[in-house]
Order: sequence, then structure tokens, then C-alpha cells
Amino acid sequence: VLTSDGHGAEYKIPKTWPACRDSATCAGSSFPEIPTASLDSGLTCQKVDTLEFRLGECSCPEGKTLDSQLLLKCNKDGVWSSMDAWPTCVAITTTAAPTTAAAST
Repeated sequence: VLTSDGHGAEYKIPKTWPACRDSATCAGSSFPEIPTASLDSGLTCQKVDTLEFRLGECSCPEGKTLDSQLLLKCNKDGVWSSMDAWPTCVAITTTAAPTTAAAST
């Protein structure tokens, strides 16, 4: 069934919808090991149970910011995403602006 939103976009509505389920959880105990370079820069991550599709909570000490927008994500079915490159903490200068974290794939 096709429907329009009144602004020119059309959507196909499925005949059946998937069943609802409880959210999965990535276990804090299975949080991946943080590389030494990231730890040495001051990066700290909360190794806590996290609902799927949410980001892991990592931060830098005062006066530092993340050098990248990538952070670990709890993926579908409660599996932590893999990270090829972890962020590190860098000193904030007058030319650097804090970054907002985004999910890795």
C-alpha cells in the first residue's frame, strides 16, 4: 500500500509488521579492551550494561577532548561494535572545539 505524506514523499506500508521484542543488552563485562594509547591519553569508558543501539560512555579528563567522533556502540542483539581506531584525548587549545561522539558501525 502506497501512501503520501502530503509533501511529495511516498511510503510503502508493509502488509505485516515484525513482532515486538525486549531490547537486548551489551554486557559491561564484555566491553572490549581499550588500547593502551587511548588509556594513556586519559580516555575512560564506563564498562556497564548498555541497551542495544546506545553508545558506550567514554570521556576525557578536564582540559581534554576526544580527537575523533567514533565511540563504541551496542549493536543489535547485544553485541558491542568493533573499533579499528579508538579515540584518544587531546588537549583543548584555543583553535580546537570539543567534538560530539557518534556511533561506529
